[in-house]
Amino acid sequence: SIIMTHQLNVLTGFGKIANLFVNRFIRKYIREFDECWVPDFEGEHSLTGKLSSGSEIDNHTFFIGPLSRFEPCTSENNVSEDKLLVILSGPEPQRTILELKLLKELATLNSKTVFVRGTITGPDISVTTPSGIQIIDLASAEQLNKLICDAGIVISRTGYTSVMDLIKMRKKLIMIPTPGQAEQEYLGEYLAAKRFAVVLDQDKIELSVAIGKARQLVPPKLPPMDLYKKYCNAAHLLREQFRKR
Repeated sequence: SIIMTHQLNVLTGFGKIANLFVNRFIRKYIREFDECWVPDFEGEHSLTGKLSSGSEIDNHTFFIGPLSRFEPCTSENNVSEDKLLVILSGPEPQRTILELKLLKELATLNSKTVFVRGTITGPDISVTTPSGIQIIDLASAEQLNKLICDAGIVISRTGYTSVMDLIKMRKKLIMIPTPGQAEQEYLGEYLAAKRFAVVLDQDKIELSVAIGKARQLVPPKLPPMDLYKKYCNAAHLLREQFRKR
C-alpha cells in the first residue's frame, strides 16, 4: 500500500503547536503504509521546501519527482512574450474576488490575454470584459497545454498542482496565493525567494509592475520530471513485496 503526498509537514495556519500536533498524527498515519511517495525533487531542487522536508523522514519515503499531465513546450509553439494567460482555480468566494481584480487590472494594459476562469458559475463578466481578452470558462487538458505553451507569462494561484505543471513548462510566472490557505501562502514565499515566480498579495495587485518583474525571470533548469518511472513499475513494486516477505 502506498500513500502519495507532498505534505510531510502540514502548515495549519494556527501556529507551531497546532502544526506539531497535526504533523505527529500525519507521520503516524504515513507509517501505516508500505511506502510514501513524495511528488517532488529532494534537496536543492525541491519545489515544496519545508512542506516535504524534515529530520524524521522515514526510510520508506521516496521522492519520485514532480508530476504533470502536460507535455513540455517545443519550438513549434507560437510563443509571444506579450501574451498573458490567466488560469483561475480554487474555492469561492476567493476565485471570484481575484477574477474581478485581475479584469480591472487587465483593462489598463495593452496585452493580448486569454483568461481561463476555471468555472461555469459566478457573475456574468462578458458585458464588462475589456477588449483584447478572450474568456474561456473551462479548458480541456490538451487545450490548456497549448495555451500555456503559447503564453509569454502565466498568472495563476500557488496550488501545488499548478506549480508542478507550470515549472515543467518553464514559464515565466506571476502567482497569487489564496488568502487564508497556509500552504499556498508558504509556497508563494518559497517560490519568490528562489526566483521561480513573481508572487503577489491578492490585496495588493499591481499587474503592470509584476509583468515587468516577471519578464526578468529565468525559468529554472531542473532535473527531468520522469523519476517516477523508477518507482511506478511492476519490477519495483514486486521487488519490495518479496523483500518484505
